Amino acid sequence: MGGVGKTTILTEINNKLGYSDYESDCGYDFVIWVTVSTTIDLAEIVNCIGSRIGRDDEEWRSKRLEDRASDIFAFLNKKKFVLLLDGLWERIDLKKIGIPVPSLQNGSKVVFTCRSEDVCGVMGAQEKVRVECLSPENAWDLFCKKVGKQTIEAHPDIHSLAMEVCQKCYGLPLMLNTLGLTMSSKRTPSEWRFVLNRLVGNAVIPLMEEKILSNLKLSYDSLENETIKSCFLYLCFVTRTPRIEMHSKEELVLQWFADGLLEDLVDDADNYFHVLDCGYAVLSALQSAGLCDSGPFYHNAHRLYKMHDVIIEMGQWVSH
Repeated sequence: MGGVGKTTILTEINNKLGYSDYESDCGYDFVIWVTVSTTIDLAEIVNCIGSRIGRDDEEWRSKRLEDRASDIFAFLNKKKFVLLLDGLWERIDLKKIGIPVPSLQNGSKVVFTCRSEDVCGVMGAQEKVRVECLSPENAWDLFCKKVGKQTIEAHPDIHSLAMEVCQKCYGLPLMLNTLGLTMSSKRTPSEWRFVLNRLVGNAVIPLMEEKILSNLKLSYDSLENETIKSCFLYLCFVTRTPRIEMHSKEELVLQWFADGLLEDLVDDADNYFHVLDCGYAVLSALQSAGLCDSGPFYHNAHRLYKMHDVIIEMGQWVSH
């Protein structure tokens, strides 16, 4: 199931093993993170791996897919590496993306996340780890941390209402994080009852996945204005990977501006820095709502914003 914490665990592995000047400190020459699209795009995966091992120039990218995969294989065959594949929906042939088969001899590893044990089977996983939902106690602790003590104690009635909202998160860390941040500014019982009634109303939906998306939509509905909502939906449909590199934030904001998404915020379209400030404020609002996160997550020494795949699903679901 999405939102249970698989990507978070993989992120911790990535950051512990890969975020250092010399990855050999942890025993591996390379730690390679790849976010896999719902429909597998071998060329995109190969280019991502190539970028991670220093094969990122236009000349290399112009080669045939098979030749790029061969280059990767020749390079990694002499290295000890960890390949982290986030979000597999179907079997992927490691040979087609240039990955030598891990073995006791080479010491390399392939770790992947998926929503189905069938994928583990067809991938020949040697060890499976089922990530369960949080216990009621741990779920409440996480929810309170995101909501904040001041909000929970703002009125005597809020504590019991918050517990009911927390129960509607089904122990899913993604929902607890997202709804917790959304509710952190709600300091009256009426606001909590309003949200709780909407959550209860959605509970009649029979499909668990749709129920989750419906409840996450409350965070989208709580966004301050239509500009922020439009920019969020843009990310859900245009961004090919659920990561926005910090050094490309500027490019993203300028694209929002070029597409007319920031018109209602920008007072001086000729002031470059004013445009950037408006766009960065939108990103900050999305982060505050729990709809994107600025870390800790690193790739090629750059800190990244990231969007959970279920959040992206919710945005696409909202638009249909």
